[in-house]
Parts: sequence; C-alpha cells; structure tokens
Amino acid sequence: MVVQDLIESRELFADETKEGVFIVYEKFETGDCQCDGRTLREIECDEVKEIVQIFQGSQEGNASLVNVESYCVGEQFATLEDVKTDIRNRYEDLFLVPVH
Repeated sequence: MVVQDLIESRELFADETKEGVFIVYEKFETGDCQCDGRTLREIECDEVKEIVQIFQGSQEGNASLVNVESYCVGEQFATLEDVKTDIRNRYEDLFLVPVH
C-alpha cells in the first residue's frame, strides 16, 4: 500500500490574491507499507512530490472551494518558481494587482 505523508504545506501569494482565492503548496513524501496481518511495516521510497493547487470560492455563495488548477512541480514546470510565474501570468485576474 502506498502512503503519502504531508511534510510541508503553505499558502502562496497570501496577501496578493483576491478574497476567496487560495494558492496552496504541498510537499509529500511517498512510502510503501506492507501488512502481514499482524504488523505494519513502512518501507521508505524517498520519493518527494510537490503540488501547487489553486482554489477559488464557489460563485453560488456557499463555503465550498473549487479547484481551478493543479500543478505537479517537476512535470509541467521544473521548479516551484516556474509554477509561480505561470500562475501570475495565466491567472492574473485572481490577484489584487495585475502583473502587467
């Protein structure tokens, strides 16, 4: 069984986005667990996964958040800074002050 442990989480652009917009960075460490029926043994895989997700409050007025976009650092973009640059450029309407 694969287990992902959240080892870091923080909000990006916290004071720069409009109300109801949350851009969240999460860092996970992946491990493998094996159970023989009586004991659970964790095998470290040393795989680290970094994800950035953009959430926006629902337009219907309830408290639900909608996932606008998800990024896996190292897949579409090589670094967290590259992801942040793309978010600023592609989702400029979510920010209080436009980039351009």
